[in-house]
Amino acid sequence: MVTTGGAASTRAAACSTSSHVAAPYPVRADGTIVTATDHGAPWFVLGGVKHRFLTLWFSSLMGYPAAMRVSASSSDLDAIPTGARLGDPA
Repeated sequence: MVTTGGAASTRAAACSTSSHVAAPYPVRADGTIVTATDHGAPWFVLGGVKHRFLTLWFSSLMGYPAAMRVSASSSDLDAIPTGARLGDPA
């Protein structure tokens, strides 16, 4: 049975469009590993603050492979507050 209009078509339209909507700032989500724009050590985002790994090697040692990293523009990275470095002995 085909229906036009009503709640059924509204739900179907919402379902078909919602899967195609991307998060506005996926780089800022907690737990995101971000590739550094200067090709240095990656950043880890936690609580809305980015934390740079001490080295690229240290991020791999912590279990974050390159496949988990996302790219970000320098303006996206600059918009996130900077926190302490990860792996810094200080």
